[in-house]
Amino acid sequence: MGVIKERLGYRHEVVDRQLSHASGDTYSEAYDRALFLDERKVMMQQYADYLYSAARGKVIAGKFETTA
Repeated sequence: MGVIKERLGYRHEVVDRQLSHASGDTYSEAYDRALFLDERKVMMQQYADYLYSAARGKVIAGKFETTA
């Protein structure tokens, strides 16, 4: 889901909720009941559109350089 965060710009809270990841913080999990449903619907459609574009060769790969 790095694509959703890095390329599409979504917040980690929304992505983590979509993946049903737990934060590890028992207290905040007990009180944080936000589902982000509307945002997640849009996010997943944008991700599907991104994958469709990638499958058709229309996604430009970034330049990744390593430094030693």
